[in-house]
Amino acid sequence: MSARAQVGAQTPVPWTGTWAAPPNEVSIADPTLSKGLQGLTLRQVVRVSLGGDAVRLHFTNVHGTAPVTIADMHLADADSDKSTVPGTDRVITFGGSHEVTIPAGQTVTSDTVAFPVAPCSDLAVSLYFPQPVDAVHMSGHTQAWQYVYLASGDAGAKPNIDAISLAKPLTSFYYLTGIDVLNVKALGAVATFGASITDDSNTTFGAHHGWRDLLAQRFCDAHIPVGVVNASLSGNRLLRSSRFGGATGVSRFQQDALDQANVKWVIFSDDAINDLSGATPPSYDSLLSAIKTLRDQAHAKGVKFYCSTLTPNIGRAPDQWTPEAQTTLEQINAFYRGAESGCDGIVDQDGVTHDPAMPKRYLPAYDAGDHLHPNDAGHQKIAESIDLSLFDGRK
Repeated sequence: MSARAQVGAQTPVPWTGTWAAPPNEVSIADPTLSKGLQGLTLRQVVRVSLGGDAVRLHFTNVHGTAPVTIADMHLADADSDKSTVPGTDRVITFGGSHEVTIPAGQTVTSDTVAFPVAPCSDLAVSLYFPQPVDAVHMSGHTQAWQYVYLASGDAGAKPNIDAISLAKPLTSFYYLTGIDVLNVKALGAVATFGASITDDSNTTFGAHHGWRDLLAQRFCDAHIPVGVVNASLSGNRLLRSSRFGGATGVSRFQQDALDQANVKWVIFSDDAINDLSGATPPSYDSLLSAIKTLRDQAHAKGVKFYCSTLTPNIGRAPDQWTPEAQTTLEQINAFYRGAESGCDGIVDQDGVTHDPAMPKRYLPAYDAGDHLHPNDAGHQKIAESIDLSLFDGRK
């Protein structure tokens, strides 16, 4: 599929990202399930940002060890976390086929689906596994911060499914990694790149109260046609990889942020907090070099790089947050706020969440309780502080 599609007879329109979930290695391990999920339907509901007249969907097997076949895929407006609105169902195809096999290490993109997408709405994506998959080494997004469901048989076209009761509910996204829309008025997409704070951690489960979701809602309420795509991974670090946190921020920035459809802006958020967490944090110089590398990559592609100050951490256990880490955090925030940063704008997460009487700590009303993550009110404050004119051409 090309980067542009035809709407009407003559007008070329670029695809724009409306939802994304960067992949890492995930699994489904439950003794009650059939071997390799064969004969089951997976339904997952996503909250899109930008609306449009048509969509395309991206599925990945980048962390798989063997090919994955998915079939009879369906897209519909969601009525609840596992039900769809009758009459809205559309079949998803790949090269005209209702089935696609994704080789290990690869990503595929669907055919264009004529589907009216409302801004800031919920879409249900259902897919059927006609053959066994390696359920231990799956590709997906560890932290969906909501439930997804499995049902017996080929049930994707059904508005209501009977979800299988599992020993442990599923709270990751699987295989689905992105959705783009066609919207002739779209100004572009902003990729929110970071770790758990950007990935909704410690917000109300299933409520979409993270700051990036709330930013998307602000765009929708103001009728500003900008997509917001999640380029964050909980546990991610700039300089070191892990199974949970995924590849290093430096190595995944191009794919997860800059390669998003019609991306015009990046908000670089909280990765460095995870680098600094622990008994032996890296040096300021090593983190600064990584940040400058990402900034320069964005600028080389003509993408604006907005720097987000790091939120407070004082109050965490001594083995998780050292005086050296605190000093480096303050140096990074000072760099962002300085004239030589090269940042195209600032999202001052620290400035709006710290306690004015004790600036190195969260204001208690914004602390999720672990002195690391903001709560719903803190996320709301961050979202409200972001200047929308950074994204609509006025700046």
